[in-house]
Amino acid sequence: DEPGEGLEAVHAFNERHSREEHGLAKIDAVEVKALSADFIDEAIDAMPDDIIPFFEIDHTKDPRGMIAALSGLPAAAKIRTGGVTPELIPTPEQVARFIRCCQVGDVPFKCTAGLHHPLRGDYRLTYEVGSATGTMFGYLNVFLASALMRHNKIDEAQAAELLVETDKGKLSFDDAGASWRSPDGEVSLTTDEIVDARRQFAFSYGSCSFTEPTEELAELGWLDS
Repeated sequence: DEPGEGLEAVHAFNERHSREEHGLAKIDAVEVKALSADFIDEAIDAMPDDIIPFFEIDHTKDPRGMIAALSGLPAAAKIRTGGVTPELIPTPEQVARFIRCCQVGDVPFKCTAGLHHPLRGDYRLTYEVGSATGTMFGYLNVFLASALMRHNKIDEAQAAELLVETDKGKLSFDDAGASWRSPDGEVSLTTDEIVDARRQFAFSYGSCSFTEPTEELAELGWLDS
């Protein structure tokens, strides 16, 4: 892989779809596997100003160097939080370490894979008949842990505990904000702190389903159906 590889196709797509007769659309973000800190520097130099690169960091390795390379730059990090087999799913400690490194470097990030469900639990890993099951992260766990860490309400070890929380009764959401009843006591966020974390830190996540995440939120009573 070369830094900037594939940008010609992005430019061609944006040029074609800048005209209404071809359907108005624009690619403004791309995902790139981060091979090294030097690779990140070269890729950012090759990136147009109007495209934000998300660099996928290998969660099995120490992420500090590559996330530090992103600090202060017009770029973001990415972690894969799931996979089609159980061994591809990172540990809670690996995810918490990634979030902590992003917090220290003030680097925004996104998560992809495996976040179909609001809360952590055992689910089918694919939609295929007879699919294997695995313990998957909940997107509420991930975003709440990220927002709490962003505002220095919890440390890395506590984030790992929140990432494995399965008890709905220990999480609370209302118009004032959100809270988690941790083993060390309740920690909470205001609505403004959540908005800040979503806009400046934990950008987004990917899911293979549009309906599964919201339907389960409604079943939990946290979203009007």
